[in-house]
Amino acid sequence: MAAHLTGKVNALSELLCRRDEDFDALCDALLKSDIAELQIMTMKMEELELPAKGILSKLLHSRRVNEISKKIQGTFEKAQKNSFEDILILIDTLICNKNNQEQIKAHVDQLDAQLGDEPSFEQFKNVFEQFSAQNIDYQQAQNCSLYSVLSFKKGMPVIICALVVLLAKRKNLKFFGVNLPGYFILAQEFEDGSLAYYDPSNKGFKELSKNELRVLTNRYGYELRPEMLDPVGEIEILIRIMNNLYRIWAEQSSSLKFRAAGNIIQMMKGA
Repeated sequence: MAAHLTGKVNALSELLCRRDEDFDALCDALLKSDIAELQIMTMKMEELELPAKGILSKLLHSRRVNEISKKIQGTFEKAQKNSFEDILILIDTLICNKNNQEQIKAHVDQLDAQLGDEPSFEQFKNVFEQFSAQNIDYQQAQNCSLYSVLSFKKGMPVIICALVVLLAKRKNLKFFGVNLPGYFILAQEFEDGSLAYYDPSNKGFKELSKNELRVLTNRYGYELRPEMLDPVGEIEILIRIMNNLYRIWAEQSSSLKFRAAGNIIQMMKGA
């Protein structure tokens, strides 16, 4: 079996290195092949230090990104009960190049247990005041990662807000995103229809006054308008996360993920 695999990857390396008229067709065939087999061949080619190891690694990376993009689209189109959580996990896989699903779900379930069955607002606030966006690098995709924010309690405001919305949904609490220009906060809707605004990523779960909201918006060069404070749903939160990733990957010249992020954004906006 090992000798057969060695012979196979040696032959494949030779074909890839030729870059003849069949090169594109060969790459297309590899992209459509079984991903587990492609992973095994990539590891073997790297182990043997074959000349085409970089080409095959890039093809495997391309295959993974395409697979994750398709899964995001499929999950989005199904719009099932846990779609928001599932898509956040898939976006994390796109960021980290690794499936952290089990660890993420364990972290989220742990926070769920801390909140209890019918948490008061104070209990909710106490659980989330440990999270912060202070001193993070907004040029790092890792700060949009759900796994990272759960592990280190730091991340971009939008991913912290996404986590709050995710858990609030489990507890039947009405928290929504608020898509301010340059920043992302939360709104809580009460039974009488009134709203309170919070910034869960800045020194605790701080409620914001109208003046603080105005100052926050002015900081990013905008005048506060009433419509800016309208609550948004899960789709808009996901789009905001993907827009951040689109910008980051464009600046990093990560063309494959940049294109994938653009396609996912267009798919979500067309829903």
